[in-house]
Amino acid sequence: MATQYFTHKIVKHDGKSIEIPPYSGLTGFNLAKLQIPDPYGAAHATQKYPIETVFRDGDRTFVYGKWSATTSVKTAGYAVCTVATFKDLANTGISGEIGDSALVLNYGAACAVNKYAGGYIGMKGSQYRSWRIVSNTVQDASNYVTITIDGTLLAKIVSTDDFVLMENPYNEMRWFITNDTRPYVGVTVSTIVASYYGWIQTWGTHMMCSAHNSWEGADGYQQGVWIVSGAFQALPSNASIIVHGAVVAGGARQAGWFAAGSDPSSPADVSIAYPVYLTFRP
Repeated sequence: MATQYFTHKIVKHDGKSIEIPPYSGLTGFNLAKLQIPDPYGAAHATQKYPIETVFRDGDRTFVYGKWSATTSVKTAGYAVCTVATFKDLANTGISGEIGDSALVLNYGAACAVNKYAGGYIGMKGSQYRSWRIVSNTVQDASNYVTITIDGTLLAKIVSTDDFVLMENPYNEMRWFITNDTRPYVGVTVSTIVASYYGWIQTWGTHMMCSAHNSWEGADGYQQGVWIVSGAFQALPSNASIIVHGAVVAGGARQAGWFAAGSDPSSPADVSIAYPVYLTFRP
């Protein structure tokens, strides 16, 4: 793959900036003149930005995506997960040489062009690697699909190679339901509308988080916020979570940090809301 260079600056306007996602098929958009978004605005039926467009406003980061047809309706401040498609493909390697930025695999079925653009591919066998998917072709007569990746192959693809394909995680989002085990990607900032497009917040100060008043731990402030088995948790006191300084290990997905309860600088009534500093994606 030829050496590539950054050729465009990140343009800022009053502390705001937009970043275009790194995959193919971004047609139908004037990428040189995208409107400054209102991430708190209503969800909309017509797509206005490429999926996974990143909007930064000061210390806050928002990501553009599409709501699943199966999602429940929730207002701002609720956890969001991805229900993007995963596909396991065992022993499906067809071709790809060392140094190539594309590989061919046996998809075994129909596949829409760029179905996985912006998603990810993982493999094990001739090499153990994971790449971002730049584009994919439609299946040919043998149901073979060519995947273009954002790196290069370190070994020749062989027939015993195994793959896992994942769609762009922001291509299908939904409210994080109880006991859901899907990846947690952000927080709602406006009302969810099934099959519509909109923004989620992934980083920075968030003042609308749905409040929960059952805390764990000795202190009522500076506690971690995460999901365990679909339920919000605070600083844990149970043995299933191991805390080493600021590093949390175990079956937890950390969303960020908040101050509540005994900290005099925080709101007194934590049953209404509390300020969270989200730490998903900067």
